[in-house]
Amino acid sequence: MPLERDDIESALSSKGFRCENRHHRFYFFEHEGLTRAVHTRVSHGSKYKTIDDKLVSRMAKQVQMTNSQFKKFVDCEMTKHDYIRHLRSMRIIT
Repeated sequence: MPLERDDIESALSSKGFRCENRHHRFYFFEHEGLTRAVHTRVSHGSKYKTIDDKLVSRMAKQVQMTNSQFKKFVDCEMTKHDYIRHLRSMRIIT
């Protein structure tokens, strides 16, 4: 299930992740003053316009989701509120 980098970054940005540009783009989830507990990174090189299955899987794990949940997150089937509920159920945030 390769995903487009632009779609991933758009979903992250619209659902509470703050971007920090470094040698990669780092996305940190922010909620009620909590930062850095959940994060991922996105390479911005030209060969990473489409993110392959291996990297999608790694990103999903970094943001505490399964691959299918991450795809729903990117495809906007999972809202920010759904994601917060998910993180709470896993006791990552309170």
